[in-house]
Amino acid sequence: MGVVLSEYDKKTGYTCGIDGGGKILKVESSNKSVAAVKKSQYCFFLIPKKLGTTKITVTALSGKKKIKRSGTVNVVKFQNPFQELKVNNKSYKSKLNASYNSIKIKTKKAKNKLKIKLKPGWEIDSDSWIMKDYHPTNYTLKNGQKYSLEKGEELEMLIEVKNKKNGLSIGTHLIIQR
Repeated sequence: MGVVLSEYDKKTGYTCGIDGGGKILKVESSNKSVAAVKKSQYCFFLIPKKLGTTKITVTALSGKKKIKRSGTVNVVKFQNPFQELKVNNKSYKSKLNASYNSIKIKTKKAKNKLKIKLKPGWEIDSDSWIMKDYHPTNYTLKNGQKYSLEKGEELEMLIEVKNKKNGLSIGTHLIIQR
């Protein structure tokens, strides 16, 4: 599993669970200088500290059975997954710098065009979505798609992308307001 090292990610960390669920009894990081961990009742928090690799080991209670899971976490520099990220021909690619990014865009246009192109090795995840004024839409998330907005309306998009090779996920939340 890959996680991003950025100021945002150092502050918020990552919420993690384990396969098989259960109450977390113990969680350990083999290299606390790379990533610290903190247990909660049914999940644990992983806080990246510096670039590197660490093994995370979790012990949990699933029903009456004790289960143990472990995996390697690679803490990596932020990788911008986009070759292009434009709304109405204005680029927002340089605003991305963490595993999760939120960008507010004000527009006077009724028709707004999204231009996205991912770098090789990245793909749009099925967790992506589009809402208009807090309601799901039948809009699709694709390059060149045009979106209509009435005055006072807001279009929200969550573009979740995943690196096919290392599993790294980057989320970009666009809020377009007219």
